[in-house]
Amino acid sequence: MISRTKLLPPSSPVHLVLRGRLFDRLRLGVRQRLTCLFAGGGWGKSVLLSSFLQEHDFPFVWYSLDPTDRDPMRFLAHISEGFRRRTGQVGQRALEEIAAVGEGGDWHFVFATLLNEILDGITEKHLLILDDYQALDGDERVAEVVAALLRLSLPTVHVILSSRERPDLPLNRHRAHGEISELGPDDLRFTGVEIRDLFRTSYGLELDAQQLDALQTYTEGWAIGLRLTGEALLGKPPETAAALLGDRGFEKLIFQYFDEEGFRKMPEPLRDFLKTTSIPHRFTPALAGQLTDRDDPDRIIEDLLGKELFLIRLDEEGHWYRYHHLFRDFLLGRLQAEDAPRLVADLHRRAAGYFRAEDDLDEVIYHVLQVCDYAAAASIIEQRIDFTFSSNFAQRLKYWLTRIPEKEIAAYGGLLFGKGWAHYVGGQWRVAREYLVAALEKAAGEGDKGLLGKAVYFLLVMHISWEEFGEVKRLVEKTLPILPLDSPEMAQSAIMYAIALMFRNRPAAAGMIWNGLIHHPRARQNPIAFYTALAGMGYMYHLPQGRFTEAARQIEDALALTGPCDPSGVRGMFLHFLAGVWQEMGRFEAIPAIAGEAAEEMRKRGLIFTLPSVLALTAVSALSCGDVPRARQTLGEADDILAHTDVRHVWRQHDNLVAKTLFAVHDGDKSAFFAHADLAVATAAKNDDPFACYQVACHLAPHYAAFGAAREARGLLEDAAARMSAFGNPYGEARSRLLLAAVAYDQGDLPPAREQLSAALRLGEDNAYDFLFLSKERAIAARMLPLALAWGLHLPYVSRLLGQLPQCGDQVLSLLGSAGREALPMVAEVLADMGSRGAERALVDLFKDPSPEVRRTARKVVARIRALPPVPLRVRMLGEFKISVGDREVPGSAWKRRMARSVFKYLLLHKEREIGSDRLLGTFFPDVEASDAAKRLHQVTSVLRTVLEPGISTKRESSYLKAVDGSYRLILPEGSWIDAFAFEALCGEGRQLQDAGDHGRAISCYESALGLFRGDLLEEDLFEEWIDPFRVRLTALFLKTLRKFSRLLFDRMDYERCLEVLALAAEREPWDEVGALLTMKCYLALGDRAKAVQTYQRCQSALKEELDLAPGKALTAFYRTLTA
Repeated sequence: MISRTKLLPPSSPVHLVLRGRLFDRLRLGVRQRLTCLFAGGGWGKSVLLSSFLQEHDFPFVWYSLDPTDRDPMRFLAHISEGFRRRTGQVGQRALEEIAAVGEGGDWHFVFATLLNEILDGITEKHLLILDDYQALDGDERVAEVVAALLRLSLPTVHVILSSRERPDLPLNRHRAHGEISELGPDDLRFTGVEIRDLFRTSYGLELDAQQLDALQTYTEGWAIGLRLTGEALLGKPPETAAALLGDRGFEKLIFQYFDEEGFRKMPEPLRDFLKTTSIPHRFTPALAGQLTDRDDPDRIIEDLLGKELFLIRLDEEGHWYRYHHLFRDFLLGRLQAEDAPRLVADLHRRAAGYFRAEDDLDEVIYHVLQVCDYAAAASIIEQRIDFTFSSNFAQRLKYWLTRIPEKEIAAYGGLLFGKGWAHYVGGQWRVAREYLVAALEKAAGEGDKGLLGKAVYFLLVMHISWEEFGEVKRLVEKTLPILPLDSPEMAQSAIMYAIALMFRNRPAAAGMIWNGLIHHPRARQNPIAFYTALAGMGYMYHLPQGRFTEAARQIEDALALTGPCDPSGVRGMFLHFLAGVWQEMGRFEAIPAIAGEAAEEMRKRGLIFTLPSVLALTAVSALSCGDVPRARQTLGEADDILAHTDVRHVWRQHDNLVAKTLFAVHDGDKSAFFAHADLAVATAAKNDDPFACYQVACHLAPHYAAFGAAREARGLLEDAAARMSAFGNPYGEARSRLLLAAVAYDQGDLPPAREQLSAALRLGEDNAYDFLFLSKERAIAARMLPLALAWGLHLPYVSRLLGQLPQCGDQVLSLLGSAGREALPMVAEVLADMGSRGAERALVDLFKDPSPEVRRTARKVVARIRALPPVPLRVRMLGEFKISVGDREVPGSAWKRRMARSVFKYLLLHKEREIGSDRLLGTFFPDVEASDAAKRLHQVTSVLRTVLEPGISTKRESSYLKAVDGSYRLILPEGSWIDAFAFEALCGEGRQLQDAGDHGRAISCYESALGLFRGDLLEEDLFEEWIDPFRVRLTALFLKTLRKFSRLLFDRMDYERCLEVLALAAEREPWDEVGALLTMKCYLALGDRAKAVQTYQRCQSALKEELDLAPGKALTAFYRTLTA
């Protein structure tokens, strides 16, 4: 991807005119945002810049552009390599990122990585010179990269653009603020003084005033015109200048000079060599040999270099060369005028063959298009495109296709397919369909089965997306019998047909296709088709039928086959599939990480049109977890993408609508709820996809009921249950019936509620769907399972489920007084399984029950309860102090003595350690007489015992507070949780993960840790000296974690979140220079120089006021680069 020759500045002429006035403009321009040199060819822009660099000690990166650089990744690769060569380190990470994602990646990630490297690694001003910028031909994507670079205005990098025309960049605002230095033709013209110096130093000619005026008039100060005039005047009287120049224009003059003074005098073999090698933009000796049929191209090239005949060496190794642009134009004109068109066409074909071997697709297509060989272009494009995705290649392909007349595109199936594919990847599907249909018809007429299969595949994707299943059937019946059975095209098209069959409620037929693909003897010979079939069968076939284990296994197998560096671009889609399985299983906590990875993969590949589905799924899952800000962010991104494309994944669009509906529920907006919910239901029904209808019904029906539309809710759930039963998905049926039971019960309609609940339990028990009740619909199950127990439904299964839902304890306990006699033993056993200590008193009352079985069960259960291990404690110490014993939150009024609360905190901070009475007495009763202090301590510990275990007998040993030989120890039962200790553990785990390179999980740990740090340790005890060491340690850890986390966020280009984290640190230590420097870099990365300056000023003030210090060298140096 990188041509190092492009990173070498051109050599300056031996006799150089130092143009001081322009050097001053360039030197002053370095202080601004951009310097732009724009003028036509031959105005001396490159020579001016190279001579400026010789005279001034600026470190620089030079990048000579040509048409092959119309690719953001290639563009950034060269800039990164330039900085790496200049600094030895900056740019390396960006290059590694490019190597990992390839040409199809999203340039934004690479750009941000390079930006961070520059901000961190470059402390002195560097010049980035983009020469021949006009060669990009107005490419919008590279222009976007340059615009982003200019918008940021990096303090240590100044951009200089050199172009033959004024760059089409958004510069008006910067011009208005005087942030751009522009040098155009009027500035670059040689003045009379400069012309006199040029002719004196370069040509040994002293011009008088009249001659000087004549030259200035005729050349208008044009550098190349002056140079060639000087060459023409060598050996001639000065007064011949006017006659030589004449009125025929400079190009004619220059070409005449090339002809008369050089080309015409050359031997014919050399003239032929020059003409022939002007065919490519650049050439190697090997290419020159192939074009000229000579075996001595190296010798000729060396001779030309020695004669300085406008031949430029592009690399130090002497591998690549090119002619001066004007000289090449002259040579091409002579070639076309003197040689037969057939010879010119043959030369272009030879050059195309050479560049094809070099895998330089841009040059290949350039040469075949020069001779209008559209058949060759079509063949190249068709071969290059497979079932992988590369958005950047699609953009380059669009560029080349604009160079081909539309009537020629219509004549070649490969060109039609290429244009359709490029629009498909770009998200313009309606345009894509027109070209792909035309390509299909052309391929069918010509018997091109390979092209036919590719066109069929992409058309099937779009037909399914637009629920055009009649078109799917027609297309399949028409084309699949034609395709070779073992071809990749057949496999990919068959996968899409299987998906369509699933949407049409024909799982058996779809399963036959998928199994045939996966188990075919030669399946693995076509890797992309194989792992696409594997993952697709998991998500599209097993998941809709409730076979979660098979679904997850096949998708995970496909992910393992693709590997982390997937060249096909489907890894993001497979991760999306797995997230969809987990969502259906209720694994909401795990979804953000895997869905985030899926979205990142898609962004890196530039597959923006695939993102809305995974973003909508993320939003729904985030709402299920109560993470409303994340849900809004992801759904907003999805809406932005959909607004700029015409892609509609109908079978997933309901996710987007469901998310919007759930937002309306969160906001309490009834009208918005019904608007979005009705549309979601209609969308799923229109597609007639049973699985989508079921998902929409289960998401929305409970909210329909809550908003007073219980009849509609029950109708949706009854339809979903029927669809899932017919489809063969017992899980979907069970879930629908569970929710239907809850809606019916809330309406007071008990018989249907009981019937539906019983059916849901039967399906759950038969298919081991415990996670439906314990995870996916846990809140509904917590309401309905105690009723199932009271109604005697599936008692062993219900008992097992309730044993894992301790929050149902009070409801089950109430059944002791209301359940039928036959259900009492089971209720008692369930209470024991739940560990319900509060049931002991009620169960003791049953010791006198008339039924021997009830009495026997009650005694057995009471014994089990008394033998239970202590209930875990849950304590918050960071910020407001709170304690819960199991599900029971201890109110403040329970602490009859305030000192008991303090002793508990003391023992908690010294967890699992024995604390002597003397130490407690010295800490809490230092001024009290010994016997009285001991008495008070005994009273305090008695209160503490009853707070933790209300009603505990004075004779019974506490489960939490152990008193042995005058020492006390707090026992934390298994499962206990203390926020301060959890905070320390998360910080440590985050550091380990960050050091190991697992940044995604490290971020999760840091976010969780910061979420726990709601305030200082035990804020209600700020003046208790015994807390100070613990408080200081935790605060220091908090600040250290903020620094580590902010650095990680900065490296991952999440500047907004990085600023939020840095602000937390600045609240406590506004004088911290490291944090201030990183904050300034974040603001610069976001293009806000003013806030970067304000950050420095705030830090400077804090240092002066708090510490009486001035900012250090690093912060000061960075500030000076901002304000220079």
